[in-house]
Amino acid sequence: MESGLYKISHWIMRLAHLNLLWILFTFIGLVAAGIFPSTTAMFTIVRDWVRGEHDKPIFSTFWATYKKEFSRSNLLGSIVLIIGIILYVDYFYFLNMQGAIGTAMSILFITTAVLYLMLVSFLFPVLAHYDFKTIDYIKYSFIVGASYPLHTFYIVLSVGVVLYATVVFPVILVFFSGSFLSLLIMRFAYTAFEKIDKKITAN
Repeated sequence: MESGLYKISHWIMRLAHLNLLWILFTFIGLVAAGIFPSTTAMFTIVRDWVRGEHDKPIFSTFWATYKKEFSRSNLLGSIVLIIGIILYVDYFYFLNMQGAIGTAMSILFITTAVLYLMLVSFLFPVLAHYDFKTIDYIKYSFIVGASYPLHTFYIVLSVGVVLYATVVFPVILVFFSGSFLSLLIMRFAYTAFEKIDKKITAN
């Protein structure tokens, strides 16, 4: 019983520690330049946890990854953000279109939005797990998301549930929202990575 309570409290402290680092370093980068490298560093740590590597120091690992991935994370994050903004603007544009053209453009928008979700769902897990050339992270994230749509669905569902919980219980935002969500996402993503690695090994 005590061992179980210790493990639970230990995980709570870990997640809270990581979440506070994520928020702190996001603001250190003045938010716009800090959110992407901070998120990459957070995913790197939870990736180690998912792999069973629990002994690595959280702060030093976070700081080292934040510095190493600062430029690349901001570049990739900015590209994905710009695509998202374009889709957001297009949504309101297509919303006012009517007739066959409006229907066709709506179908095109929905298809593009789904593909975008596949990309976004796996971008940070891929950044944390693989070592590619910068642009290849976008390609591979999309490939994984498209190859494993069920995993993508679980990731999107997890985001929705955590966001809802954050609205209902705002204190979660400070202590657990980012770290707990990244842990959920990485668990689903890592399962997909393992399947891919097995296929590569088999061939």
